[in-house]
Amino acid sequence: ATRVAGCVIDGVSYWGLGSELHAVDADDGTLLWSEDVGAGNARSLVCDSATHTVYGLFGTTAAALSVSAASGTVLWENPASWLNYRDLAADSDRLYGTSGDRVEYFFKSTGGGNNQGSLTGSARNAPPRILCGQGQQLTTQGITTFSQVAASTGFYAGTSTGTDGESGPVGAGGTSAYFSEGLNIPELSYRVFEYDACSATGISTVGTLDSFGRGMSLIGDTLLVIS
Repeated sequence: ATRVAGCVIDGVSYWGLGSELHAVDADDGTLLWSEDVGAGNARSLVCDSATHTVYGLFGTTAAALSVSAASGTVLWENPASWLNYRDLAADSDRLYGTSGDRVEYFFKSTGGGNNQGSLTGSARNAPPRILCGQGQQLTTQGITTFSQVAASTGFYAGTSTGTDGESGPVGAGGTSAYFSEGLNIPELSYRVFEYDACSATGISTVGTLDSFGRGMSLIGDTLLVIS
């Protein structure tokens, strides 16, 4: 069964395991409840502390589930448009997914949504992120930004000739964001890049890795990369 790393709301952590969502007390590990969504393996979870709701991808279905400590009640499911989406990004009222050169959004409240249009290039393995109030996706042509209005509202051609194991964009505080790629050119392989997330400019190499970067996070001033 596929496992998805958890997110936390008010001391309760939520984990996807196969087609099930589990609520666990973050302090002592007590299982509070489990809910079988029945829509395929868990692929991504997003926690919203303001509404006490967990949003997740399970198989080809987008499902929103209640995250009260007593219940895992499904609020809505939308099985229509999530084929091949690997991960979710979220702002205050919408969820975003990218697949191929497509961007799609769904309203958190109802599950209804719309195909926003096309990215510049095809989405790489890295998930989309919301940075500086806009969506950002690493593609075969660089970083494509998207908003609630339309995709490809801003773009810069970085490197992005990657083969596999890309990660990013990721950023926290300030305006700096990061991504990594494994490149076809041996002498340029496995690099980590920094750029200005708000203006989508100023790309520069900040380090190299020993192998493909397969995930990254920014904690304070420290960038952690799994490779």
